[in-house]
Amino acid sequence: NCGRFAVQFAALAGIGRIVVVGGDEAELKSYGASHVLDRHGSDDVVLSRIRDIVGDELLYAYDTVNMPDKLHLAINALSTTKRGQLARLVPVGVPDETKIYPKKDGYQLLNVFGHPRVRVE
Repeated sequence: NCGRFAVQFAALAGIGRIVVVGGDEAELKSYGASHVLDRHGSDDVVLSRIRDIVGDELLYAYDTVNMPDKLHLAINALSTTKRGQLARLVPVGVPDETKIYPKKDGYQLLNVFGHPRVRVE
């Protein structure tokens, strides 16, 4: 549900290309995704699918499901020449830096919190 929310929020914010890895294509496109990619395959295959759409221009990514051992895919999809940011919904541990491709200006890892049952009093 957090991924669906993120797609809708990105569309409302006017993000041009909203690329989602995994999920129901028709549903996600109805929420505003411009591309829905197959998540199956090796990391390099999935990364290639992402890069075919965004090239080396991806500056912002949001991961709602992966633990640190899988965050390298989203980080590697970020631009190699510009500083990118990855927001993650599962804020535990650190990504395996040995699996992350070189980034000229680095990247920033941001922790966000979302829970449908939390109420601010």
